[in-house]
Amino acid sequence: MKEIFTKIFIALACVMALAPVFSVHADDYPSKPIVNIVAWAPGGSTDISARLFASFMPKYLGQAMVTENQAGGATLPGTLAMARARPDGYTVGVNWAATWTIRPFILDVPYTMDDFTFIIGIHDQETVLFVRKDSPFKTFEDLIKHIKANPGKLNYGGGVTGSFQHLLGAFLNFRLGVDAEYISQDGNRPTTIAVLGGQLDYAILDVLSVAGELKTGAVRPLVCFQKERIKEYPDTPTIKELGYEELILPQSMMMVGPKGIPADRVKILHDAFKRILEDPEFLKLGTNVGMNVSYRSGEECRQDIANMIKVLTPVIDRIFPDSPASKKK
Repeated sequence: MKEIFTKIFIALACVMALAPVFSVHADDYPSKPIVNIVAWAPGGSTDISARLFASFMPKYLGQAMVTENQAGGATLPGTLAMARARPDGYTVGVNWAATWTIRPFILDVPYTMDDFTFIIGIHDQETVLFVRKDSPFKTFEDLIKHIKANPGKLNYGGGVTGSFQHLLGAFLNFRLGVDAEYISQDGNRPTTIAVLGGQLDYAILDVLSVAGELKTGAVRPLVCFQKERIKEYPDTPTIKELGYEELILPQSMMMVGPKGIPADRVKILHDAFKRILEDPEFLKLGTNVGMNVSYRSGEECRQDIANMIKVLTPVIDRIFPDSPASKKK
């Protein structure tokens, strides 16, 4: 009898030990709201995109998505929060390719691609260089001519240090042989406000971040960094038209999470986001705010980043020879 009870006890102990494993995968995920960390300030393009997606999540996931801004620190605090979250699928983050393709080469960051689960790519960035409406610079050529004649006198913004726009502005200086000072901001929205307030002479940002000011005429775009003109702003020339095609660099937005999210939950999140990207109402609203919707699978996002690193590494080494990455070589 004692032997029988011993076997029963051991069997029950095994079942209890396995219970948490079964519960992680067998419950009705998601059974509570999803937290979406945004490493940028409210009101910028990343925040706008995140909140637009969040508004459609109940329809396709059956749960709300709560946007949590963790801005500042060149996006490092928010990005680390994404990487260090519990890998249960209830905390994700919206981020940009520059987090892995550019920032690690300019800043000493405590993360790698391997710290994240890449869920889906959702948006390709359209980028413009713009000035305030009363700026004396009417064309891109006017601006560059003035910078060349007054080295070090003008300043510009491009969001946070280590951002895609930061690199693009530095690359522009390097390519054209001009000297304009980069002044970091806490995000894209503060950058736009600094241009409007006269603290910045010009800025390089994605269209979505400055869509309101572009539509009202509060700012004037001088050039866009695409191969073709932006449909909403047909009078703005492309950097390719001006003879600098090498300054056209891809930049994509994606949803990520911490490493180790169960594959079945990643699929549920991916499928919900993909259905949102195909929703006619979402596409209409996205177009209205300047989103350039572009789907990529999580694996495609990872591969794009790896390819981009190969392309940008020699460029970054030339522009930022004193960067942490360059010093390690």
